[in-house]
Amino acid sequence: MKLKTTANQPEAGFSLIEVSISMLVLGVVMVALGQGLTLGIRMNTETKTRLVNLNTCKRVTEGLKSQIQYSVAVFDQANTNSSFNGTFYVDSDASPEMTSTETTASMYRVTAVVGDVTDNSGSSFSTKDANGVTRVLVKYLDVTVVSLQTAIGNNSGSTANSSREVKMRVEMVRPAS
Repeated sequence: MKLKTTANQPEAGFSLIEVSISMLVLGVVMVALGQGLTLGIRMNTETKTRLVNLNTCKRVTEGLKSQIQYSVAVFDQANTNSSFNGTFYVDSDASPEMTSTETTASMYRVTAVVGDVTDNSGSSFSTKDANGVTRVLVKYLDVTVVSLQTAIGNNSGSTANSSREVKMRVEMVRPAS
């Protein structure tokens, strides 16, 4: 038996150029997918950080607000009281106590400021009591919470205008005598 071969018979398989081009295209697609996944994970982490910071800011703000509005005497002295004005450090949500010094366990830096609400002309909303003493009726409480830690550990960089910084302002009305 003789095997007959023809010169026009196509050969099966891919050429080296075809394989190289397909590997190049596959590599570009894989790099783009990897970058997309990395970006998605980073955005998810930053969103979680911002949400935790917002909850911490709300908790601290409500705590300070309730202390300031506890009595008329406390409300009147709130602008100069160092318990309400200054920089504090909070360990975590499980430990809500604020300290005035940063520790290695500090998770958040809280800056709080109490002031009088004023109108466009700069006058505060106030009234005179029966003794002729002027009393401010409305104060504001500004609270800024900055996360000192990121998802991967301590952060020593700038946090201004980042997702680790949350600001909140509330207005407080003078409590009834």
